[in-house]
Amino acid sequence: MAREEESGLTWWCGGCGGLTVNFSQFRRRVSAWEANRIWEMARRGGRGRRRATACPECERVMTPVETGASVAGGVGAMWICVPCQRLWMEVSVRGLGGGEAGRLGNG
Repeated sequence: MAREEESGLTWWCGGCGGLTVNFSQFRRRVSAWEANRIWEMARRGGRGRRRATACPECERVMTPVETGASVAGGVGAMWICVPCQRLWMEVSVRGLGGGEAGRLGNG
């Protein structure tokens, strides 16, 4: 499913509630420090014990990044495709404002 927002198109999974945005959209919703920290973790190969998954956009392997409690008060994981800059978020890290119930576009 998709939803058009001011920052661009946000896609989410009706089954698990996870969502995907371009990293530039994510940057508009968190502090520059936090966005840079997460991007650098992904560029260095990620962090965490999550298994890699295929990017929903280009199908290359996404890098798992444990976000910790610092991202909008959520604890969870993100997967980032460095080549195409696609980001996938678990439900627990979606409290980033913008959409219904404080979610990043899942209405």
